[in-house]
Amino acid sequence: MLDAELLTLTKFNTVWSGNPVMVAAVGSLQAKVNSINTQDQAQKASTKGITMTKEQAKTAMIDLAYSHIVAGKAYATATNNTLLKETLHYSHSDLKKLKDTDCDDVCQIVKDAVSPFIASMANYGATAATLTALQNGINAFSAMIGKPRSQKAATVVATKTIDQYIRETRTINKESLDLIIEQYKTINPAFYKEYKSARMIVDIGSHFTTVLMGLILDENGPIENAVVKVRDTTKFKKTDAKGSFKFLGLAEGGYVVEVTAPNNKAVSVKVKVTEKDVSKVEIKLERILSDDAIG
Repeated sequence: MLDAELLTLTKFNTVWSGNPVMVAAVGSLQAKVNSINTQDQAQKASTKGITMTKEQAKTAMIDLAYSHIVAGKAYATATNNTLLKETLHYSHSDLKKLKDTDCDDVCQIVKDAVSPFIASMANYGATAATLTALQNGINAFSAMIGKPRSQKAATVVATKTIDQYIRETRTINKESLDLIIEQYKTINPAFYKEYKSARMIVDIGSHFTTVLMGLILDENGPIENAVVKVRDTTKFKKTDAKGSFKFLGLAEGGYVVEVTAPNNKAVSVKVKVTEKDVSKVEIKLERILSDDAIG
């Protein structure tokens, strides 16, 4: 949403670049958006030389991801790797039904899940080369979905919370850019109209400021690669090295978060997601003791 606004400003750069006040305001907005994007766990590297259309790129990415799902399931079955098999629960049609902004995330989960075992998966149809091709496909598609107005916005930040950055972009728009732009209504109507259209979409698209993030840990500390699902949705994540996870774009309301991790008891927790805010949850799992495993 914010990217659509910035794309419009870039398109008409020659119109406003001579106005130092406008330059400063746009620079401030860009800096805030950069702060969001650089901290986004789902940030993907842009790929040069992409000639495919977005739909072609999505289809290629899905086909590559599904080939690794099939190979991964076969390997998981042969090695009794329950967690891997559970992670790769998506069908080809499941992937095709996902929204663009969710599809690349799920394909990334597939790639990350298979990666630790890829050296042993050649006989199942997956190799380091095919895994690299999948990552390249994810990168290519992710770069393309930044072009239309469906670009993801809100992300976890390091030095400030994500809601602070989002609120700051809103302030820059409403208290600065939206006021400065009025002078272009007669000077350059085309620029004015397109900017207003982009801004309207930013305001309507408030669901991008809805974030559910959390921490999964046990008595030993944060848990990496815990599987976090939002029940009755396609939302599905694995925790990072710090035990953190993040979901974007959930509608406002109540949800049940299901968490599983090796050597820990599965748990389900009710959470509430509030629009235009960051909902946070800390979930502590109970370790499975050896006595529990025996009897």
